Amino acid sequence: MKADLIFKAIKQIYPQIEGGFSYWENQINPEDGLVWENIKFPKPKWSQIQALIPQVELHKAKDEKISEIKRINDEENIKPHTKHQAYQIKEDGSLGELVSFEFKTTRHPSNPASDPNTILFNTIAFKKTTRYSTTNQETGEQIAIQLTPQIAESIGSHLAVRNTNNFNYRDQLLAKIKEAKTIEEVQAIKWENK
Repeated sequence: MKADLIFKAIKQIYPQIEGGFSYWENQINPEDGLVWENIKFPKPKWSQIQALIPQVELHKAKDEKISEIKRINDEENIKPHTKHQAYQIKEDGSLGELVSFEFKTTRHPSNPASDPNTILFNTIAFKKTTRYSTTNQETGEQIAIQLTPQIAESIGSHLAVRNTNNFNYRDQLLAKIKEAKTIEEVQAIKWENK
């Protein structure tokens, strides 16, 4: 039996306990692995600890699944947005063809001015067209596009709806995890790409 499960079971028996015990795996008689030196609380019966292990395991599975769902939600919320088109800006500054582009939703670590929210907000608030460096979705090449206030509003609206939908979906999955009665039920809960 793993020590962390034993410790969590003991903590359920004695919520205020702060140490004074250890556990070493003993393959022959697991009960002999529990070393009790706590003078404030009596050593619990091994049967008490064993009775709590399934509950501790379920709680651990739920915690792991909650972390997984929250991580996936965060990843989904920062995926680049790729459903818009804008005019490419040529090297001479003139406008080229209409292209599909990627709007990056994460901040570049060495360029705070590239913060996506700042770019969208300034373009919309000041009603100014912005030169935006991005990737051409069809060719993969680095390009600059003309980001207009209308396109920025559309992207901002899409991102707001996407994030709201993702958080709502996350909350539904977290509620299912909370209601799950078995580890199998917990493990069956998956983030399905919509």
